[in-house]
Formats: sequence, structure tokens, C-alpha cells
Amino acid sequence: MEEISLRECIEVLLRGKWIIAIVSAISILLSVVYAQFMMKPVYSAKATLMVSPVVAKAAEDEQNRFSELVDSLSRYPQMTLDTYKEQVLTLSVLDTVIEALNLDEAYGIDRVLLKNMVEVELPEKTNLIYVGAKHADPQLAAEIANTLSQKYVDFISDKIQYQTGRSAEFIARQPNLEKENVDKTTAALTAFLARPRGVSELRQELSSKLSQLTGFKTNVTQVQINMEATDAALERARQALKTTPDTLKTTKSLVSDTIREQKALESAGVQSNGIEGLQMTDEQLNPAYTSLLLNVKNYEIQLARHKTQLHSLQREIEMRQREIEQLQAELAEKENEYRTLSYEVNLAKQTRDAYQQKLKEANIKQSAEIGKSSVIMVAEALPPLYPTNSKMLIVAIAGILGLMVSGFAVFFKEYWEKPAYS
Repeated sequence: MEEISLRECIEVLLRGKWIIAIVSAISILLSVVYAQFMMKPVYSAKATLMVSPVVAKAAEDEQNRFSELVDSLSRYPQMTLDTYKEQVLTLSVLDTVIEALNLDEAYGIDRVLLKNMVEVELPEKTNLIYVGAKHADPQLAAEIANTLSQKYVDFISDKIQYQTGRSAEFIARQPNLEKENVDKTTAALTAFLARPRGVSELRQELSSKLSQLTGFKTNVTQVQINMEATDAALERARQALKTTPDTLKTTKSLVSDTIREQKALESAGVQSNGIEGLQMTDEQLNPAYTSLLLNVKNYEIQLARHKTQLHSLQREIEMRQREIEQLQAELAEKENEYRTLSYEVNLAKQTRDAYQQKLKEANIKQSAEIGKSSVIMVAEALPPLYPTNSKMLIVAIAGILGLMVSGFAVFFKEYWEKPAYS
């Protein structure tokens, strides 16, 4: 590919300087003729609107959040600044402007022409809306901008006022309906509380059963301690009984016992000196053995009583546990029903109170005509003194275009006349 240096470019432009001068001069001359005799001046007027949408306050507690929910059912849809901007050029607003200024008959301006003449701007980080209008007549441009702005303010005000009225009508019907709901739910709760074996009664009965169960378990522990002590004492008594003889044997001389001696002499028919060498063996119960045996029997009886008492306590504990489980199930069911009924009563009351509050607010909004304060005109458009389409700008643009076209023509001529190389 052949490269062209800057010097060669300048030489090409210098060789075609007359072409560039002639074409540029013709472009400038034509633009001057157009700007002076053919171009109509266009004037732009701009009015300023300020949007002040009502923003709902954030809920701080449960009641406020519920009230906010009720309010959302009747609130006019909250609009952003872009929504406000897009509504400026609605057909109904344009029609009212055409009718107010008689634009269709006096100037032949219909909806399409008017919409093309109007420009709506939304400055960043502000709540302002600029409504501008362009026309050859500066006074008419200002009137269009001001009339469009005012008609738009009336349009928004009417819309919000209409919605506020509908909201008031809707809310006015709700308190009576909610009062019936409150009476119905309250009657259901009252009937539930009047039924036997209510929540309070079941709680008291459950508390009593739990106390009894605790007492039985305490008695079981004490009986087990007594059983261990009795069993240990019984074992000691049995061991002692094994080493203690049940009878005691004694040997005595007959002479030492006068009564026995007399009976022996009488039965033998002999003299006392004849039985001096005779002895008698005596066997009798051991008092210590008898006492130990009695203790063993007593300990066995006590141990049997403890076992019987323990078995009875365990049966009572099982019965109380079954009763407690049944009471807990019944109490849980009653408490759940009570919570449900109480919630329905509170919900109905909150709904009724919220609608009553919103009815007051709707009446205040309606009487105060709050819609008129949502969009206001802060600055009217004034008839402009200078047109927006400057004649010098047209001439300058034409001159620049002439230089560009002529320069391209010179380079094309140089390329076309240059011989081709193989």
C-alpha cells in the first residue's frame, strides 16, 4: 500500500485551493441567503414546575404497619419524577392547551405539532420539571409553556382529588363492616371462655398434678432409702442369728434344788443321802436367739411394707404422668384455640381503628384539596428576546461543510488524475 506524507497532502490542497475557495464561498453564500431570507427565527420559552409528592412515613410499630397496609388499599399510586414528566404530554392535557389558546383554528396546530413543539426536561438531583415551548412568535411560545404547565397542574390536581374522593367513599363503608367482624369474633371468644375446663382451669389442674407427681417422686426416693436401710439391718440380723444358738443347756445337782430333791426322794422311796451324786440336765430357749429372730421377722415385715409402698407410689406416678400428658395435650389445644380467637379479635379491632383513622385523613385531604400542592408552578415562562436558531451558527456550519466537501473533492480529483502503476 502506498503511503502519503503530510507534505504531499498539503501540496494536494494547495493545488486545489481555488476549488476549495469557490466551494466554500458558495456554501457560505447559500447559507447567508437562507438565513437572511428563508429561515424563520425560533424562540424558546421555558416554565418551571416543582413536584412535591406526599411520601408515606415509615411504620414504627405493629399498629402503624397495619395502618399502612390499610392505607395502601386506598392510596393514590405514588409516582416518581419520571412518571410526572411523562404525564405532561398526555393527550388530554394537550387538548386542553389547544382549546385554551385556540391553536388549531388560529395557527393550525394539532396534537402532533404541539407535542413536537414542546420539550420536557428533568434536571438531575432536583424535583423540578422544565416545560419548554418553541415557536416563531416569542409571545405564543411563552403562552404555550405557561398554559401547558397550568393545565398539567390542574390535571394532576383533578386526578389526585378524584382518587381521594373515591378513597373516602371506599373507606367510609369499611368501619361498619369491620364493626360486625369485631362483634362476631368477640362473641366467639366470649363463648370459648365460657366453656368448662378453660385454659385457666386446665393450667391450675396441671399445676396440681405436677405438684403431686413431684411429691410422689420425693416419697419414692425416701422409701428407697428406707428400703436400703431396712435391708442392711435385716442382713445384719440374719448373720447374727446364724451364729446364735436357739437353746441353752444347764446341768444341776438334785440336792441344790429342794423341790426337785423332795420329788425325787418321794418317787424313789430313799433317803436324801442316797441321791447326793445324782445330776439333772435342763434345756431352755435362748432369749438372745428369740430376740434376733423377732428382729428378723420385723425387718422382713418392714421391707415388705416398703416394697408395697414403693409399688403403690410407682403406680401413682404412672397414673399422674398419663393424666399430665392428657392435660398438656388438652391445654395445648385450648391455648392454640384461644390464641387464634384472640388474634382474630385484635386483628378485627386494628382493622376497624385503621379504617376510622384513614377515613378522617381522607376527609382532611379532600377538604384541603391536597392535590393542588403536589405540583406547583414556581416560575412562569417569559417571552424570549433572542431566537434559539442563530444565523451565524448556520453560516459557520455551512462554511465548515463547504471546506470538508471541497477538500474531499480535491483529493478525489488528485487520485483520479494520477496514472496507475502496474
